[in-house]
This record gives sequence, C-alpha cells and structure tokens, in this order.
Amino acid sequence: MRIDRRVTIRMLEVKVDVSDGTVLTIVHERLRYRKVCAQWVPKQMTDQHKELRMGLALQHLFRYIEDPTFLERIVTADESWRHHYEPDKAGQHAVEAYVVISL
Repeated sequence: MRIDRRVTIRMLEVKVDVSDGTVLTIVHERLRYRKVCAQWVPKQMTDQHKELRMGLALQHLFRYIEDPTFLERIVTADESWRHHYEPDKAGQHAVEAYVVISL
C-alpha cells in the first residue's frame, strides 16, 4: 500500500489469500489507514506535517490580526466532478451522468 496507494481490498485479499474482513481489519485497525479520494493514506499526520500545519495557521492568524478582511480573500471551495451511475431497472437502460458539485 505504501508503493501503490490505488490498491484495492480485493487485490490484497487475493495476494495474501485471506478474507476481505481480515484485510479490512489489518488495513483499518493495525495499519490505521483510511480511504481518501480512492487512495489509502495514513490516518496520523507526521510531526513534520503537524509543524507545517501549525506554521501556516499562525501565518493566517497574524495576517488576520493585521487585516481583518484577509480571510475574505481566501478561496476555500472548488468544483469537483463526480461520476453517477444508476443500474438497469426493470428493463430500462442504465444511465450514466457526470454531475458538477460545488464544495
């Protein structure tokens, strides 16, 4: 998982020849990974990441103290494409659609 974060539970299950429940338990509870944007990432931040996040938060705080309108200029949302699929129901053809979602 550290080499290829796109690996699936099914791929791991086949590779190590154990049940999907066992693989899920190992991935979630032992390795403490979770699925984010279709990749497995560690749940815990490294000390370096924590320091970086704290430094950036302090920079924003100091800028806000100097200029209270600073936060109004930060863009926090974007558009994301999400694939939507509805399976065939009672003889109807399947429908695929792409939906733009503003976050």
